[in-house]
Amino acid sequence: MLAYLLAERHGRSVCLIDPGASKPWRNNYGVWQEEWDALSAKLELPLNSGLDTQWDFTDVWFGGSWEVPVDSCIRLDRKYARVQRAKLKELLTSSKVQLFEEALDVQAIATNIFDGPSLRHDASGSTITLPSGKVIRSKLVVDTSGSESRLTRRMPGAGESPAPAPGYQIAYGFEVVVDGSIHYAPDAMTLFDYRTDHLSHDPEWERRAVESPTFMYAMPLGPAPGGSGSASQRVFFEETSLVARPAMSFEECKKRAFARLKHLGVAYRPETITDEEFCYIPMGGDLPEPRQRVAAFGGAAAMVHPSTGYTLCRMLAASKDMADAIGKELAADSRPDAVAAAAYAAIWSQENQAQRAFAVFGGEFLMQLNVEGLRGWFSGFFDLPESLWSGFLAGWPGLPGNSLHESWFARIWFGGQLLVKLPPPLALKLLGGIASFTLKYGEPHPADQLSAGSVALYFEDLYVDRGRMTAMVSRLEVLRPDQARLLVESLERGGTGRVAFSDFRAAVVAFLASSREFHSALSSEELDAIMYRIQARIHAQGHTIQEVFQAWDLDGSGMLDCTGFMAGLRALQVGLSGKEVAQVFNSLSAACSGSEGEPNRPPAVRNGRVVLSAFASLVEQGASANLLKGWASCAFSRLREQLESRSVEAVARRYAQPPLRRYLVPPTW
Repeated sequence: MLAYLLAERHGRSVCLIDPGASKPWRNNYGVWQEEWDALSAKLELPLNSGLDTQWDFTDVWFGGSWEVPVDSCIRLDRKYARVQRAKLKELLTSSKVQLFEEALDVQAIATNIFDGPSLRHDASGSTITLPSGKVIRSKLVVDTSGSESRLTRRMPGAGESPAPAPGYQIAYGFEVVVDGSIHYAPDAMTLFDYRTDHLSHDPEWERRAVESPTFMYAMPLGPAPGGSGSASQRVFFEETSLVARPAMSFEECKKRAFARLKHLGVAYRPETITDEEFCYIPMGGDLPEPRQRVAAFGGAAAMVHPSTGYTLCRMLAASKDMADAIGKELAADSRPDAVAAAAYAAIWSQENQAQRAFAVFGGEFLMQLNVEGLRGWFSGFFDLPESLWSGFLAGWPGLPGNSLHESWFARIWFGGQLLVKLPPPLALKLLGGIASFTLKYGEPHPADQLSAGSVALYFEDLYVDRGRMTAMVSRLEVLRPDQARLLVESLERGGTGRVAFSDFRAAVVAFLASSREFHSALSSEELDAIMYRIQARIHAQGHTIQEVFQAWDLDGSGMLDCTGFMAGLRALQVGLSGKEVAQVFNSLSAACSGSEGEPNRPPAVRNGRVVLSAFASLVEQGASANLLKGWASCAFSRLREQLESRSVEAVARRYAQPPLRRYLVPPTW
């Protein structure tokens, strides 16, 4: 889609490098009809020609827990459809896009630095060298190689908080001919069947299914070829683990699928099984590092819904926004890094990142639930107004219902509405999960989402709209709105309405030059704690200091200047802010010039350059001397446990009281 839009709508020369470009798309895709119609309008394309089966209703089965009968089915009055993959691919294929069916064997080893000659950046663009010897020059490289891409670097960078590790959606699916009843309604798509009674003959297997749940997903596709009436039907069945860490095995999903069909009395013809798929979808995890010259998209940009695994509609919605941003920057002849940054900002605005963080919590919570918890959760979820639950499932700007989840206040309201729909024990568990997740990762109030460092990072090497920059600076809450406006106006480039980051940076640097704190050295205890973190990081990677900093040792001398050392330390990603990185270098310099006070410290700086061998010794010594680490970790762990238990205890007491009416009505803001 992105290649199509750039070529057809923006008139750009586009190359698509994919060893499987001419092969059929493998996985089946199901979509909500309302979302598909919205995308057709947004993209101005007849997307309905890319559908092959549509259902007026969607069924879900959550019986067997919370006093709900096993055979209880909830019918959702919302249309669902299956994508006809060949037709959609044909619709989105442009003759203006040049195809190269080759594989690019390259891996990012640091921001904008790769491990081989296949991809190189320079000031005017990028050079790609294919295995065939073909050389391609490009202003922008877009990575669509999936969630486990080797081209895209992930946050956290210096000063960024880590996200939870990814969860995994695993599924085994197949199309088959069924004789007689398919058990599920032929006029509806079955989205969830979380029943486990088909395994009651094997208590151990049933126990595993309760602890590690899977559900059946069923698409009735109409009469089988050569069949008469409804006697024989084609059905696509899929047994799915919604999200788990570690991942469910494909073999377990396959066994459960056929055990379920046998229990339900579904007489399928084994020889007619076609279209087998083994679905593997990483969900959640870290976002791409935004300063990269490679613009990630799709799975590579962590765009998969972290709670549901929905992907296709989100990517189609985002493709127009990214294509428009890229097209605008290319038309303005912007620098390559500005084009890449604009592409990233088009999909991961601060608001969209905050909404994703909320969905990441949702995925983390769902992973904690057994099958009874999931039945209760989804029973309450689908009891919400349709606009609320459909907006959460969409979870992307431009899709129906998403406006009800875009702001911090909207998400708080959604959570409050959901709480009163859940069984009380599950509601308490959700509140405890919120407390635990917030303490570890948190979704802060909007005013807390930015720091001076993140503003600088966001605007680096960009020309930014004046109004947008004013809003971002205002959200720091260190200036009044009128002061923020005057500040940005003073940096505006000659009536263009845009601000260059180089001007912003110059103003910031002028201030930092007088900042004694920025140029101060760290205490020995603080430096030792950082050395411990560096040692733990390089040991986890299986590297040495020399190997880690090799990319910045351009002359092979084993020595780095200040800029190269600081760049390497940031790329190591040990959670240091820009100020802390500078203070590490200042501390090394101070130890060198004042070595009398530090007789056991090897001089790590010589003639203004860091000696890597001496720095490696300093890391070992500092890590060994870091006496704070053991008791601090224990103390913080105990503190966190107390905070969690007290928070849960407090909300439990509140929950036990009769709810006040004023908390159950929509807010008026």
